[in-house]
Amino acid sequence: MAAPYVNNGLILNITETEITTSNVIINRSQQLNPTANVGTYEGYYAIANTPQALTLPAPVVYQFYIKNIDPTGNVTVSVTPQGGAAAVVCRLKPGDVSIPCWSISGDSTNGLVAVTLTPSALGTLVEFFLGA
Repeated sequence: MAAPYVNNGLILNITETEITTSNVIINRSQQLNPTANVGTYEGYYAIANTPQALTLPAPVVYQFYIKNIDPTGNVTVSVTPQGGAAAVVCRLKPGDVSIPCWSISGDSTNGLVAVTLTPSALGTLVEFFLGA
C-alpha cells in the first residue's frame, strides 16, 4: 500500500555487558526514522522458489529488514545496490536477523534495486520489511 510520507521507523538498542563484573560497556539506543513513501511487510512469507526475487514496493528501496522464522531451514540473502553488482550479504539460520540496509540520508544514489532469497528448502519461512 502506497502512502505519501510514511515513517518507516527502526529502534535499535545495543548493549554489551562484561560477564564477570556485570559492568555495562556499551549501551546505545538509536531511533532511525527516514521520511519514506511506501513500506511492505510480510510476517509469514514462505519462499516458493530457489532463488526467490522479492517484489520491491518501489524501483529502489532504502530500508530492508529480514528474519528467518523457520524452525529448520536456512536462507541466503543477496542484494543488488543501486549502481552495483549483486552480492550475498548473509546466510540466516533459524532465528537469525539481518538489516542489510536502513538508509536515512535520502541520497538518491543509495538503496537496493534487487533482493533475492535462496532457501535451503522450498517453503522456508521468513519475515521481512522493505521500505522506500
